[in-house]
Amino acid sequence: MSREVPIDVSSPKSVISRFDHDRSREKAEQLLEVFVSIMSESADCYTRFSAALPVTRIYLLLLGDRPSPFVAKKVLDLITISFKRSKTFSRKFELVSGWAVLKAVLPHAWDANVHSAAFGILLDQTRDKGPAVTCPHILPTILSTLTRMLVAVAQVHTQGVDASDNGVSYGPFEGWRNLIEHMCSNVQDGHVMTNAEAILEEIVYLQSSCPTFRQLFESQQTTQTFIHAFQSFVTRLSLANEISQHHIRISEKLMHFGLTLSLDDAVAGPQKHEVGLLLFLFVQA
Repeated sequence: MSREVPIDVSSPKSVISRFDHDRSREKAEQLLEVFVSIMSESADCYTRFSAALPVTRIYLLLLGDRPSPFVAKKVLDLITISFKRSKTFSRKFELVSGWAVLKAVLPHAWDANVHSAAFGILLDQTRDKGPAVTCPHILPTILSTLTRMLVAVAQVHTQGVDASDNGVSYGPFEGWRNLIEHMCSNVQDGHVMTNAEAILEEIVYLQSSCPTFRQLFESQQTTQTFIHAFQSFVTRLSLANEISQHHIRISEKLMHFGLTLSLDDAVAGPQKHEVGLLLFLFVQA
């Protein structure tokens, strides 16, 4: 005799379904904060952790492709800790394309805290003789972020073009269209302008006070990154409907930094000439 199975019997609920998902992001960030604190305070914990797992890949997994500013800052804190604990970390991070990932990802999450953490990786500011570059690998990320911000700042005020205009040519930054358009949408609240101005202030100061920072521009690739940023800003701003006080301050800092590069013997001759020409066009505009 067959037994009839009731059709209204519910399946056992998974334990996971009883978790509180409403605050999952907040809890994950709290957990990350505790993890960073433990790694910072205990050399033994860091040694055990790095021996058990590939820290470079763990950091990239934590970062993801669209981190919040909080997560980006905490991952940079972890990188800073690793520099202090391991002399080989920088090379290992390079082998997993970590620096390239930072260059691609951090502009999405840049704020004042990320700014401070990134420059903290770039420099040793504890020296009595002034700051010195300790990790040049982070500079492309900083310059890349500045470039995208400058394009967005100038783009949003370009005559006859708004931030959503798909006909805009972004030149060498075409692959960054979505990020730049996202930044354009945030320019009006002042954050992008403020962050761009803060980066410019920092590099202008370092160019005048830190010999090891000036040496980084012996690299033609590094100098060319700044030239692209400057050129894009000059081209777009010349078509702007309006120029705010933020634009004026950014322009002054760009011109100041550009002038120091054009006079610096560490910079290659053709690039010095290119920067000088941009300065001339900027003044004429």
